[in-house]
Amino acid sequence: MAKKGGNVGTEIAEKILLYYENLNPDWLLTGRGEMLRDIKHAEPELSPIIKDTIPYPEPKKKCLSCEEKEKVIIAYNETINSLKQTVSIQNLILIREIGLEAFIKQETIKWQCPVCEQLLCVHRNKCLHCGNENIFYKRKQKK
Repeated sequence: MAKKGGNVGTEIAEKILLYYENLNPDWLLTGRGEMLRDIKHAEPELSPIIKDTIPYPEPKKKCLSCEEKEKVIIAYNETINSLKQTVSIQNLILIREIGLEAFIKQETIKWQCPVCEQLLCVHRNKCLHCGNENIFYKRKQKK
């Protein structure tokens, strides 16, 4: 485990970089440069031989209702992914500041039920062991 100012190890760094594609490896390993790098989502390059032999079907036309729904879904997914990355990046920064061992200890204490001292589930509004309210549960209630 890493201590403050220590090393997280190549296995952990590799997993982090594979999961967070836009994270700058130089920043993660040395603290130099920008935290995020700009990644262009380009189509993969195909050799001319493969390009000419793969038949690409014409895309089917969608009704206006389907197009609108698709736009909404894409917007929701972008928002969700952005929020996930924001929280994850905040956690990475905290890990870098206090070390992985201290971060895990801090999170274990945070997510411990105050009544039965078991770990709370992030997906439930109550402790699975004793039924006590999970104050960290953030899902909005349906009206």
